[in-house]
Amino acid sequence: MEKKDMVKWNFSDIAHTYSDETRRRIIPCFDDFYGVGVPELSYEGDSPNILDVGAGTGLYSAMLLARYPKAKLTLIDFSENMLNIAKERFSGYENASFLLGDYTEYPFTDRYDIVVSALSIHHLDAAAKAGFYRQIFELLTPNGEFLNADQMVSPSPELQERHEKLWLDAVAEGGMADTDIERIKQSMELDDPSTVTEQVSWLREAGFPIADCIYQYRNFAVLYGAK
Repeated sequence: MEKKDMVKWNFSDIAHTYSDETRRRIIPCFDDFYGVGVPELSYEGDSPNILDVGAGTGLYSAMLLARYPKAKLTLIDFSENMLNIAKERFSGYENASFLLGDYTEYPFTDRYDIVVSALSIHHLDAAAKAGFYRQIFELLTPNGEFLNADQMVSPSPELQERHEKLWLDAVAEGGMADTDIERIKQSMELDDPSTVTEQVSWLREAGFPIADCIYQYRNFAVLYGAK
């Protein structure tokens, strides 16, 4: 089984347990991690065209909708189980559409004012990340913006090992069962995170004149790019 298929299977399998509360328990900096990027967006008005790549259950889109209550939302994910949960989340909102597929291969035809992603792009290898950032740049309208809240890796192996231990200790202290922690460790084997410095460089190479890390807590970071 190819890695991409393994990632798809993994998230389809855990979809029923991947609640907002579960993520709050496994992300010690949850509120900042998901919330810090939204006020940074400069789009004026309340109805931007937003694309959420690797949207999962739609949590990040929901936070964008709180700021932009008339936004046109497009959520894409290759896990049907995850996307079904997102559909339930937005069942009362008429301006949301859902795409089942691989966002690195999907033939997008629309252009977007804002593209966001959370906890997804770190599954791509370095070349695929750089390539996808170029694709995102092309998908954005003039002055469009990109937010990526994701897992990063330290350039120092020693510091990376320490960060992972501190993170898992915090998860355990939060009351998560040992079996669930083991499942998290298994999922981590499918990760391929890159450093913040590498990814900011790829954003700039993709054409973003403004690109930076606007938040970091150990291995959790939020990247911002403006066209």
